[in-house]
Amino acid sequence: MRESSLKRYCDRSLKRQNLAGESFRNADIRSANFSDAVLSNADFTQARAGLSRRWIVIHSLVSLVTSILSGGIIGYYGNWCALYFNPNYLQEFSLLPGMGILALTSMSIAITTRRGSTIATVGIVAVISMIAGILTILLSTLIVGASFSRTIAIAVAVAVSGASTASNACLLSLCLAVAAAVSPILEGIAIALSVVTGMTVAVNGTGALTRAAIHPLAIGVTVGVIAFACYLRRKAMSEHPAFTNLRQAAIILSAIGGTSFRGADLSEANFTEAELNGSDFRTAIVKRTQWRNAKLRTARLGDTILRDAEVRQLLVTGQGSDRHYIGCNLEGANLEGADLRNVDFTASQLNEATFEAANLENANLSQIQALNTNFQFASFTGACLEAWNINNQTQLEGIDCRYVYLLNPQQARCPRSGEFAPNDFTQLFQIVANTIELIFHDDLDFQQLEATLKTVQAKYPDQSLTVKSIDKKAENLIVVEVKVSQGADKDAIYADLTQTYDRALQKIEECYQAELTAKENLLAAYRQFPLITLGRSRGKFVVLKLADGTISTGFSVILQIGAENMPPFAELRGKLPPAPELLKAYQRWKISYQKSLGTVTRLEIPEAQVTNINGQAFHQDCCEAANSLQRHINAWLNHPTFQSIREPLFQHLDRTEPIRLILQTDDRDLQRLPLQVWDFFDCYPHAELALSASVYQQVSGISSAISTLKILAILGDRTGINLQTDQQLLQQLLPTATIRFLDAPTRQELSDQLWSEQWNVLYFAGHSSTADAIDGKIQINPDEELTIAELRHALRNAIAQGLKLAIFNSCDGLGLAASLAELNLPQIIVMREPVPDPVAQAFLRNFLLAFSRGTTLYLSVREAREKLQGLEDRFPSAAWLPVIYQNPAEMPLSYHSNPVHY
Repeated sequence: MRESSLKRYCDRSLKRQNLAGESFRNADIRSANFSDAVLSNADFTQARAGLSRRWIVIHSLVSLVTSILSGGIIGYYGNWCALYFNPNYLQEFSLLPGMGILALTSMSIAITTRRGSTIATVGIVAVISMIAGILTILLSTLIVGASFSRTIAIAVAVAVSGASTASNACLLSLCLAVAAAVSPILEGIAIALSVVTGMTVAVNGTGALTRAAIHPLAIGVTVGVIAFACYLRRKAMSEHPAFTNLRQAAIILSAIGGTSFRGADLSEANFTEAELNGSDFRTAIVKRTQWRNAKLRTARLGDTILRDAEVRQLLVTGQGSDRHYIGCNLEGANLEGADLRNVDFTASQLNEATFEAANLENANLSQIQALNTNFQFASFTGACLEAWNINNQTQLEGIDCRYVYLLNPQQARCPRSGEFAPNDFTQLFQIVANTIELIFHDDLDFQQLEATLKTVQAKYPDQSLTVKSIDKKAENLIVVEVKVSQGADKDAIYADLTQTYDRALQKIEECYQAELTAKENLLAAYRQFPLITLGRSRGKFVVLKLADGTISTGFSVILQIGAENMPPFAELRGKLPPAPELLKAYQRWKISYQKSLGTVTRLEIPEAQVTNINGQAFHQDCCEAANSLQRHINAWLNHPTFQSIREPLFQHLDRTEPIRLILQTDDRDLQRLPLQVWDFFDCYPHAELALSASVYQQVSGISSAISTLKILAILGDRTGINLQTDQQLLQQLLPTATIRFLDAPTRQELSDQLWSEQWNVLYFAGHSSTADAIDGKIQINPDEELTIAELRHALRNAIAQGLKLAIFNSCDGLGLAASLAELNLPQIIVMREPVPDPVAQAFLRNFLLAFSRGTTLYLSVREAREKLQGLEDRFPSAAWLPVIYQNPAEMPLSYHSNPVHY
């Protein structure tokens, strides 16, 4: 600590200076300007801040002059009220206006007293005043028969009286508050001057205006309004919550010209017993600043933790025993040596605070955030530490503790018997500073816990999540300690672990309940449709028809459920609600996904490429956007208005059978959504989604079951991508298939092959895109690109000759699929977004492995798609890309050959 050579800083500017460690002990710093200065570790013990003598004179003169003016205005108002009770006026008009004015004056005082100086109060008084004015017009016209112009004038007077009472009183209360901030004596003088001025104006005004004796009512109204102003000043400065606005205005006025610490760094500064009234602390950094016994009543505190009256009282007095600070912000608070016995800090923010040598015996520290917090030499005996959050920077050395509780209220004593030896507490909890405690009150599902850890680990690839211990603390209490990497965001990881585990259990429960319900209803359904039960079930065919709407307006939904090759045995109707936020979530994910692709994809190469991409940041953004999109999709498809569709699905479907779920819609925005993340597919592991157009027809009578594949494989433009792997995979995994490779063909060569021979499968690898979100096009060689429309006749002929499946292992293929669907091609497999080379090749390999061993087309796509999750540490959302486009009038292609091992 450096001792300052000067003790008087009155009216000096020390703006933006580095004064770290300076001593201002007992210094006069009134009206000094420390704005944006560095004052860390500075000593302001018993320093005198606030207003200098010059500013005290200015505040005194302004407050006295304003009090005189306010008193005069109130006196004139009292005189004005008395005017309507003057005998001459009563003979000419009536008692009605005067009674209305007095009633509104009393009502305005009563409402303000009850509701405080809020915007709502102003609104209520204004509405009542307007109503009173209107009633005055009606009654004066009907009862008294006054002229219209005279009636309007009186009505305005009545209406104004209600608003003027509260406004006059508030103005005077502000003057008194500013005077009180200077000294109580000045406040007394201001009150006396306002009373004398008000009564003088009331007396003289009455004599002049009414030409009659002094009306006692004028004096009564004047004194009453002044007394009401004194009441408002007292309530506001006592920090009554209803008068916060009035108090804030008074403090702002009182702090004009005072000592300014605005924007200063006051970290670990010492303001013990400092006089700080009239000082400005807005935007100041007050981390671990000592405020013990400081005077802050009229200081301008801004958004610092001192703004909360209870927190401020705790920091100033150091006495919090038996008090409740649930959910309070005490971040960076200095409570060194404080008496905090039996205090309740549940869910409070205590990060970077200091509790050194504080007494926290029997304190409730459940769910507190105590990162980088100093608890050195504090007393912890009997404290409850359920789910408290600390890190390796939390200081626990020298803590005095005999035992603590791990559950609230005072349950799961630790140690279970006996007491901690010296330093036991520190060693026990300091070791686990890099751990997260998961508390389970019932049985623990170890399989789901393992799956949860894997899921969350994938979200945080840079962190290491491992189970450190599993301890059964009581009969129904299991504590799992998960070790995390140093510097990890423990709050976020804890939330993800608990939410993921809870959602997994909920899904399992929903699946089991749905199966039980389905088995109860299945017999009844099959009795109603007996043909369906004949023979062995080959799976279910489900169609969801979405029409008459958009995602922003909602959809009408028709559900059809049937067995494969059988008419539907159930048809139901429902609705999906508008979901504009779902579209926004998709757009956010799409942007972050495209940014995360730090490699050349099979998208048509743009003229300008983004370079120097921060891959890790984009990867994290994509994962977060994907989680958000998945939540929005499930919230939409689990909406109550969709239950009439969702519940029959669970009733009529079996988890063990293959299920083809066809989403029939022409809405391109809906087709782009990765609806495979719907939790329905978690419950039904043999189900897969396909898209379909609303218009279709059967065009070929050729069987969909084949034993020999004839594949026309087009290897298009190779710029920036590796198509050699695609060719090798087709040859190695389908050795019995007849494959014709067209390497960068011309348009004529491709057309000739489609016309000249019969093909089962059309395969394309290369660059593709969807122009204007409608028309798809493929780059067949470096110089030529084609749309489906430009091959329309050749493709129609190929479909008529038995073409069953087209696979476009290229980017952004929904436009291609939609164009081929217009030709009624039975099945198309595309990538709905840009796809990196490794993802495209991995999908092709896994699809061919499954399909060649006889797995159905739909389950082969699902298996290959889900295996892409193994690449999501490099290519987020890879498993969302592949999708089937189905002609509902056609059966899926099936292939039976000897399985290939590779």
